Amino acid sequence: MNVVRKVPKVSVLMAVYNGARYLREAVESILNQTFSDFEFIIVDDGSTDETPAILDGYHDSRIVRLRNAHNLGMARSLNRGLEVARGVYIARQDADDRSYPMRLERQVAFLDVHPEVGLLGTAYDVMDAQGCVVGRISPPIENATLQRMLVRHNCFGHGSVMMRRDRIEQAGHYEESFLAVGDYDLWLRLAEWTNLANLADPLYGWRRHEASITARYPGKRHEQLRIVSLQRMLARRPTPRPGVPGWAPEDLAAARVVLAVSAALLDERTTARQALAEAWQLAGAWLEDGGFVEVAEEAMGLRASEWAGWAPMPGLLQRLVDYLPDSTQICGLNELFARLYRHAAFEAHVCHQPQQVRRAAWAYWRRRPLALFTDRGMASIWLQSWRGGIRA
Repeated sequence: MNVVRKVPKVSVLMAVYNGARYLREAVESILNQTFSDFEFIIVDDGSTDETPAILDGYHDSRIVRLRNAHNLGMARSLNRGLEVARGVYIARQDADDRSYPMRLERQVAFLDVHPEVGLLGTAYDVMDAQGCVVGRISPPIENATLQRMLVRHNCFGHGSVMMRRDRIEQAGHYEESFLAVGDYDLWLRLAEWTNLANLADPLYGWRRHEASITARYPGKRHEQLRIVSLQRMLARRPTPRPGVPGWAPEDLAAARVVLAVSAALLDERTTARQALAEAWQLAGAWLEDGGFVEVAEEAMGLRASEWAGWAPMPGLLQRLVDYLPDSTQICGLNELFARLYRHAAFEAHVCHQPQQVRRAAWAYWRRRPLALFTDRGMASIWLQSWRGGIRA
């Protein structure tokens, strides 16, 4: 006799590969939710550690287990889970993170009364490997702001999101070749079909550790995939729609500046030049009046913190400027150079690199001479670099 299972309101989707260390905490954070009308689809992506044994220990009827015969990767595993998901809403959960008890309840309540929203994230805490909260990420919450900012950078914590299943079917599933930026690529596609939102309260804990997906795909490979994702998005949005967040000429120009930053960082000069030329054609006046400095500084700051550090950023900015016509006048450019040199100097100070401190400090003072008398922090690390306070 076939038993017809009740269709759940939510399908919680998790993929795990050799995630035994944090798996119990992640699983139990879902099973202990205040909202209980869900199925919990767990895709074991060919794990060779204790992951299968840990999952064997759970006998909750809401768990739906899938196992890959061999490791397929996060995106393919999530797509396999999406194929069997039955919920009206799809919630993500990563195997090394923690959902707070009211997460599902709060997200379901929001989506039930906001049918126009198809992608909903939350603010989230940053945890260390031991689970201690060391920071908090509070992304924008309103659709208009999210649509504008998403073409510049990711505005959602992947594990924190809840999506409408019908919107995912419209936008398409995860791009399986995109590895660590597959979530960002999906958000960009969803943004063309639905409104976006984040809840302001932190309802999720993201664990930062050396074995995480983000850590396994750092640097140049991540940047290359980001370039492809941005190029595909821009190819889908060939014509600006003034007044529509994310589609306005300034938004698409900003996305091209971000693309140019990534390309220049990887020394893909032709791509960077073309992106900047298109950006200026779309919104040259806005870029020269401060838009370029705003977007470039944000993009370089993200890459400095993620993988590249601050040392190459002044040179990167100079390359971008060199790609523009000589007559281009950019408001605030000298001040941006000064800020980048200051960041580079302090980074070198922390890394005990006295010569680099002095080079960056001199470059900073050439751009901002009065800071010789007003910037005590820079003066202090410059003196330490000469007095032996920093050892080479």
